[in-house]
Amino acid sequence: MVISKTISDGQTAADRAALDVAIKFGIPHGGLIPKGRKTEDGPLPDTYHLQEMPTATYGKRTEQNLIDADGTLIVSHGRLASGSALTPKLDKVHGHPLLPYLRFRKKMLITSSTSDGLHERALLPFVMRGSYQLS
Repeated sequence: MVISKTISDGQTAADRAALDVAIKFGIPHGGLIPKGRKTEDGPLPDTYHLQEMPTATYGKRTEQNLIDADGTLIVSHGRLASGSALTPKLDKVHGHPLLPYLRFRKKMLITSSTSDGLHERALLPFVMRGSYQLS
């Protein structure tokens, strides 16, 4: 498996963790972030090489990051909300593969199927096919 680039919006939790892992292991990273480097907990530090959009709208950023990626992996605690809830809809509109999303509840890991019937066994064949940019 080769991940050629990690694309993220730099929000707190999993999005920022993906960027931290990319930086630690020398994987190129990027993505778009709303004007003002806006995140839930204040402006994103310049350590993260994300491009600022001309608008502060989260939805536009989510859609463009998805378009720029080869596939999407969602990691969530509980139900999908905000941009995470929008992402599967946008993936379907743009015809992008949505990997099964991982949902954590307490100490249990739950893998959830998508509307296309993907499940945890679909993850390995997807990433083994080549080099991917994941958002």
